Amino acid sequence: MSGATFMALLSRMRTVANLGNLGANIGDLTSNGGLAAAFDGNTSQALAACAVSAAQAAGSSHYVGKHYTVPQAIDHIVVFSSTDLGFSANGSGTCTLTLMGKHTAPASATDGTAFGTVSFADSNTFQSKTITSTDQNTVWEYVWVAICAPRRVKHRLHMRRAADLWIYLG
Repeated sequence: MSGATFMALLSRMRTVANLGNLGANIGDLTSNGGLAAAFDGNTSQALAACAVSAAQAAGSSHYVGKHYTVPQAIDHIVVFSSTDLGFSANGSGTCTLTLMGKHTAPASATDGTAFGTVSFADSNTFQSKTITSTDQNTVWEYVWVAICAPRRVKHRLHMRRAADLWIYLG
């Protein structure tokens, strides 16, 4: 194996920080499986096992992420939905995932700097979404994904959820 190949492999091994052993979990997806469920490495989880928010009105955002004691640059993240109901209750409407960062603890899902986003039609099936960082140089102490599903269906409240969140460091 050449030195360049070894360094590339070593770099790749270092970049995946999705498991709970790097950084403290943050966010408000504390129901069902709680924050730990988003970092347990299991990408195939039904709603009951996912990190889930309390029901909220359509248009509100919720979040899950990490607090790093040593600031980290982010290359991209991959967010996995529940296997049975997508990212938002009823799996319908448009869902937006936003990659966020901040140097101090966020007070809410949108209290920080957005540096990547993806919007898509949610469904009652499993989906994974990748958000590539638009700023791969800035280092952050707090990194999270904000999940928003703005459409309310027949006056039902929405719960945001994530089966797993993989954060790839820069």
